[in-house]
Amino acid sequence: MKTITWDIDTGVDRHHLEMNHAAFWTGRASLTIDHVMVYERKRKLFDKGLEHRFALDGKPCLLRVRYLLGRYEYELFVDGKLH
Repeated sequence: MKTITWDIDTGVDRHHLEMNHAAFWTGRASLTIDHVMVYERKRKLFDKGLEHRFALDGKPCLLRVRYLLGRYEYELFVDGKLH
């Protein structure tokens, strides 16, 4: 399982985000914000990525996992800006 973390300052507050993502065959994924799970995907055979939309302090956010040429890329956008 791969873990990716971000520390985000929204201008209102600071938040710690943690994405846990399993490999291609299981597709398990979860997102916690400030140690509270806000998204969980139990299984997805042949995981080709995901998109999850949420808000932080009223700002729109997008977590994107993309499968590219045998590897994954992780992107977090907060209020339209890549972090």
